Amino acid sequence: MAGKLDLISICPCYKAAKRPITSRLKDRWRALVHIINAKYLDTTNSNKEKLATHELILSQVMLIYEDEDVIEDLHMVYMINHSLIEQYLPQICSYISFSISDFSRRLLNEFLLAKCKQSTSFAHAVYWQFMNQINPRLRSSSRIIAIANKVSTASSAAFKHLSSEDTGGTGNLESRNFFKTIDFVQKLVDASQKLISVPKDMRKIALDKMLLEIDEEFLPSKFISLPFKGQERRYLYKIYREYSFPLSTKERVPFQITIGTIENEANWRFNCNEDHEIIEQKLINRSLNRLNLTEIDPDLLEDSGVDEEEVSLIDNKSATQPKTCISCFKNSKEKQKSLFYLRKKPRGLFGETSLKEIEEHVQQSEPEVKLISLIIKANDDIRQEQFASQLVFMFKTIFSQSKLKLWVRDFLVIPVSQNGGIIETIDNAISIDRLKKFDDSFVSLRTYFIDTFGPENSDRFAKATKNFIESLAGYSLFCYLFQVKDRNNGNILIDSEGHIIDIDFGYMLSRTPGSVNFESAPFKLTAEYLEVMGGQSSWLFLEFKKLIIQGFLALREHRYKIVRFVEICMQTSKLQCFEDGEALIEALNARFAPEMSKHQCKHLMLSLIERACDNWRTRWYDIYQQICVGIW
Repeated sequence: MAGKLDLISICPCYKAAKRPITSRLKDRWRALVHIINAKYLDTTNSNKEKLATHELILSQVMLIYEDEDVIEDLHMVYMINHSLIEQYLPQICSYISFSISDFSRRLLNEFLLAKCKQSTSFAHAVYWQFMNQINPRLRSSSRIIAIANKVSTASSAAFKHLSSEDTGGTGNLESRNFFKTIDFVQKLVDASQKLISVPKDMRKIALDKMLLEIDEEFLPSKFISLPFKGQERRYLYKIYREYSFPLSTKERVPFQITIGTIENEANWRFNCNEDHEIIEQKLINRSLNRLNLTEIDPDLLEDSGVDEEEVSLIDNKSATQPKTCISCFKNSKEKQKSLFYLRKKPRGLFGETSLKEIEEHVQQSEPEVKLISLIIKANDDIRQEQFASQLVFMFKTIFSQSKLKLWVRDFLVIPVSQNGGIIETIDNAISIDRLKKFDDSFVSLRTYFIDTFGPENSDRFAKATKNFIESLAGYSLFCYLFQVKDRNNGNILIDSEGHIIDIDFGYMLSRTPGSVNFESAPFKLTAEYLEVMGGQSSWLFLEFKKLIIQGFLALREHRYKIVRFVEICMQTSKLQCFEDGEALIEALNARFAPEMSKHQCKHLMLSLIERACDNWRTRWYDIYQQICVGIW
């Protein structure tokens, strides 16, 4: 972008203002333009500038609820960092239901629709956000449905360059293309719902059958993309069933799915320049012929998720079909065993291999394909997971802004309705529960660190344990401030670098398992964790305490922003974690100890750590989970 930007060139609201522009509004817009100039024209843009950008965008989103003038700023804020705007879409879209001002709603509608015309990914995210707000008992639902329909219409402009290549770009077809992604994702969520009624030992077979049907109906398609970072210009090619499997829980059956993507132009034409009938035939053949199974021993199928009857069925149908994308394995029994091992024994979701390693296997015959991995979940309102991930992102930003070494990891959550959605997979990570179940050599977490990262005096071990305490400190503060419960070992992951990662935030703030606050410890700090650090007298434990104190003081400086954000979400949402209402906000504010000095806060944190250390309630909650639920 050449030359400096000014108000006239950058802000459509300034060029065609709907009302007289005050000097205060002009001053704020000038400040925004200054940041945009720094963003686009300063090639030495630092991490500090990025953090300031996040602060600006978050403050603008929160100010919408207090000053309707701010809505007009969103056009410029979107230019600074559109991905951060998408991070706070739930709050932006909820304002339409919350606001009593027709003028404000109209301004916000105009902003959203304008951006939907520019980006199909943004349009899908907005559409899903509106659809998961619909409640038949609320008068605003009809208005929300009308806006969602406008979003689908506006997004047609973003499809014109695609649909016109093949069809002349008729409006009706462009609208249908928008809904292809919507329908594809909904079919996946429906599959998760149907798995609930399937016997546990038959779920893998049932999932494969449903994924085959979805694959045949929708893929490949250059009109289907998913609103995940890095996927904006990549289109879905096919579903890899051999790397997709159910993840059963007590009340629902989410599943992990692996999808191949390709770039939208040259690579797409490389794969899709054949006759339509040939492509249709390939769609049927390829899912039946992923593997040449004629020489595989039945012993290899034990615990692999596929039974002998299914293999026989696939084998008979594939006798006359061409060999497939993984034909490089067909003449080597050892490689066949290796491939089944990938399916059989995961590390995290993929086991001893990562998504990257599986991608390398696939790229041996399909070099243009890149893989993405997602969790599809039904029969669950994952909007609370989305809310928690936003809070984790705020913590991550504050720690970085304060130049602290505390570590947390946010991940993308997309509710497509009030009953399900998509969750980004955390690759290269395994739950402590699965680690104990699948690793026959597991003795303790400390021995796992030694076996995985090397001897105690090695650099890799030191780095891994350092990562462990930095992430444990970050999530300990998160769990304390937001009262996150149900911290069983199935909800805590360890990644390939030694970080702890908390997932599944179904119980937080007002909500506890069974409505009984048995987990009364401030956060989880078990004897296993202490052993990884080397005990309570080790320097790692002293460093952990130091990080807790530093992190709390940094978060405390942003207390108003965090509490206000939670308050806004509570006002515009009916999530179960907000059941306590205003009492919840008061309790959250009190946990920041605003009346205490820094010295007093230090002693407060030390007392919380002492309470958490090998707390008997935490210990017995794990024992209950092991005996009654089967989570180790």
